[in-house]
Amino acid sequence: MGLCELSDVLFPGIELRVERVYVAGRSLFVDAIGTAPPGRCPDCGNGARRVHSRYWRRLADRPVGGREVFVRLRVRRFLCDIPMCRRQTFVEQVEGFTRSHGQSSLAMRDLARFVAVELGAVRESASADGWRCPADGRHSFACCRRRWSRPGPRGSWE
Repeated sequence: MGLCELSDVLFPGIELRVERVYVAGRSLFVDAIGTAPPGRCPDCGNGARRVHSRYWRRLADRPVGGREVFVRLRVRRFLCDIPMCRRQTFVEQVEGFTRSHGQSSLAMRDLARFVAVELGAVRESASADGWRCPADGRHSFACCRRRWSRPGPRGSWE
């Protein structure tokens, strides 16, 4: 078995380079940079040539080894060089990892959806019991996490 990079373990098949990893309590913090070539303007499809700026984006990722994972991703904002294009700048999206305006990785979103769907029947019946869980997956997942952290009657998580 050959050597592999930490990015291959944490983000298999995704064009990211891990710059720094640190642990604080039950959380794992990862600083990463996208390594893909510049993207295309989402409006006109023109390939980006110029970088406008860079900034840090914070995303929650799926747990690893029983620890919450938070990624601080350095992304580039590009300029669209087409004068007729309404979008003057756009931010790179790391394929298979990010989406526009997302606060979690695609893998974490899929995990939250899976849990929300699996617990859908619980959420439906629980709303009648005063849980007040919202209907969208992200919030119902957070609601279920809050409920799991508090024991219910007779030692159940109900």
